[in-house]
Amino acid sequence: MFPHQWWWGNMDDKDALVDMLALDFGPRIVAGGLTFRDYGGPGDQQCSQVFKHDENGIATWYVLVMELRGGHDNVYLDLMVHADSTMMDILLFVCKLFGMPLIPATILFLWGLNEKNEVDVGDPNASLDLTSDSTSAITHMRFADVFALMQQVAERMQENLQQEETVDFKHHYAWANIIELQLTLWLWN
Repeated sequence: MFPHQWWWGNMDDKDALVDMLALDFGPRIVAGGLTFRDYGGPGDQQCSQVFKHDENGIATWYVLVMELRGGHDNVYLDLMVHADSTMMDILLFVCKLFGMPLIPATILFLWGLNEKNEVDVGDPNASLDLTSDSTSAITHMRFADVFALMQQVAERMQENLQQEETVDFKHHYAWANIIELQLTLWLWN
């Protein structure tokens, strides 16, 4: 019998078990659950996290929360991503999963970075826009390294928000994505 772990904290659905050993012999990216958000009321955003470590404590699998926009407003997808997957692997996987064209208008937004691959948490719209023809070095980085960078950006954003928050302070849409370590896939029509 293989050890199992509940998928993303789901303790009610018996089909939500993940075979932890089989993960290392299967595909490098696995689609998880889809959720639809109603922005009319408050709700907790899911945060991307490390899902599995090896025997040395090094992260090998992550749960990556991705927001789908464009023709997929308010849809969130959980992906289980191996540490060695690249951002291009993720873009290819999600485009195939949703039948989205692999064209420059299909953009994977990595929030809080600019086109020079530098942290930019001052501009709420700052993002590194990865496409099928992207020349950014991050496109071919291991996800483990990108995740570490996302964590640094989130920490910087959290520090900035604590300094700026007031009673009437409005959070920009992208800031929540940075803090929750989320990516956004957008088909720009």
